[in-house]
Amino acid sequence: PIILDASAAIAAYLRTPPWRVQLRDVLAANGEARLQLPAAPVERGSVSITVGDDTLEEGVDFDLYPEAGILSRSGGWPGSFGLSSEFGLEAEGGSELPVYSATFHAGWILPGELKAWAPSLVVTVGDFVQPPWPAPLLHEVTVAGTMAAPAPTWGAGPGDSVTSGTATLVARGAVALPEEIAAACWQEVRERFYAEPRGDPALRSREVPGLDVTWETGRNGAGQGGLCSAEAAGILNPFRFLGSVL
Repeated sequence: PIILDASAAIAAYLRTPPWRVQLRDVLAANGEARLQLPAAPVERGSVSITVGDDTLEEGVDFDLYPEAGILSRSGGWPGSFGLSSEFGLEAEGGSELPVYSATFHAGWILPGELKAWAPSLVVTVGDFVQPPWPAPLLHEVTVAGTMAAPAPTWGAGPGDSVTSGTATLVARGAVALPEEIAAACWQEVRERFYAEPRGDPALRSREVPGLDVTWETGRNGAGQGGLCSAEAAGILNPFRFLGSVL
């Protein structure tokens, strides 16, 4: 329970999932150059945008700022009646159209999901493999097996397929969980272990021998699961998703 509560508190304070997850959302546009996705970081190569019968391609029809979760489009993202001329859609009754349907992956790859490449490495579906430097991309295992030596020619872009031994992998634009967030998670678990049980839901601080803890509430937090210690919050602040335009 302590680990689950700590994970919920970290996620609530970050305002974005700290683990890799696929999300879907409908985005409204007003003609501006940028659209804000509801989470970050966003995995490069994972964003699919549909509007009407059209599918917009990342890197062709729009650019992605992965750290901020922002989609930038030359000429802007038409909204309302602007869609009629560009995408062949019609607004009903003069109301704003449900414009852009977005599907994408956000979050980080957790340490337990990531393996460093080595000869004879055994991998299972869903594992991520970290190639040796200077290969830039993590690779997701899509066919389980044992990797062979020497190292394969790693994918240069998201979606590139790689075969090594009996395993098949696909290059992804995902990123590993920053060490700072991992440290904050351990800090939160440690402080909860020594300070629990809290008992009173209104309690915001507690002092026990050798440890003085103050909890902060995330904007989306509610109850114990939405609280993280001030110490962990201080580590997490640079990674907090604010949903602001660059």
